[in-house]
Amino acid sequence: MKRPLIRRLTLFLLLLVLCICASTATFAASKPPKVKNVTAKIVTLQRHRVYWKPVSGADGYMVYGWNDLSGATQYLLAGKVSGGRKSSCLIRNRRANAVYEYRVYAYKMVGGRMVVSDASDPVCLFNNKTNRADTATSMKTVAKQTTTPLVNPSKYEKFYRVFGYVPKKETNRRYPGGLYTTEKKAKANLTAVTVRTWDFVSGTSGQKRTRYFTIEVHKKLAPTVKKIFEAIYRNPDHFPIHDLGGYRTPSGHSEHNTGTAIDINWNENYMISSSGAVLCGSLWRPGVNPYSIPTDGIVVKLFEKYGFAQGLWRSSRDYMHFSYFHT
Repeated sequence: MKRPLIRRLTLFLLLLVLCICASTATFAASKPPKVKNVTAKIVTLQRHRVYWKPVSGADGYMVYGWNDLSGATQYLLAGKVSGGRKSSCLIRNRRANAVYEYRVYAYKMVGGRMVVSDASDPVCLFNNKTNRADTATSMKTVAKQTTTPLVNPSKYEKFYRVFGYVPKKETNRRYPGGLYTTEKKAKANLTAVTVRTWDFVSGTSGQKRTRYFTIEVHKKLAPTVKKIFEAIYRNPDHFPIHDLGGYRTPSGHSEHNTGTAIDINWNENYMISSSGAVLCGSLWRPGVNPYSIPTDGIVVKLFEKYGFAQGLWRSSRDYMHFSYFHT
């Protein structure tokens, strides 16, 4: 009596497994292609429009977003459009002075269920249309501030924040790293900051872990540096960092002299001359090597928000380098 019952149960379970496998295979085969050519544009400070190239077989698209002011650590649905031929979506209720990152997914309805594509590559923008003016009022106000990070500061505001004055010599205005000529003078204006980052547990893929770095930076920029790295840490991409440097003993006019420059993952973000000669590091392959920094990615945009710039000059391109006065 028990054996026929066991056989029937076994047959039922086998059929159930086969049905599940067949259903899974059907959904996998129906999965839309990955969305490509994603861009984003500021329409107004309250509205963005995200664009993409339509993919075959899609019934619609979903746009997921993240911004550094929300406190979120994952992407949230920002917009959705029906229709496989649609190529853009208007995103409302944006916040000024926030850095946004968007990813687009194509979806298709199969048997009453939504089948979703892999995420598109991210697109980032800083939601601020104009630079701050170098007015006497703004500079005087900035000169009194010592802790609140400046958003999109002008060059003169930067001088007042860091040094408390604007250098008279054009050379010093152009290369402020030369203002601290001795280690004693530099050390009097430095402080150590500890930031948390992500890195791989092993190798260059797989599970990530939290790690901590302590670097020396200019004391007037310490809160800004902490804010930048905390935003990078909270971003859902979990950009990995395994090398981080700030102040170096004064030499030449480098901003590392003044603690206003930071290097990230130097081996994977080389410095290369205009002639193609590698001056420092080994490679730069964003999208291939996870430690390489895309020039339009979330790391760059967060640094830019607070006045830093990546080291992209006419004479050389230093992808590891982020400096406050762009030198």
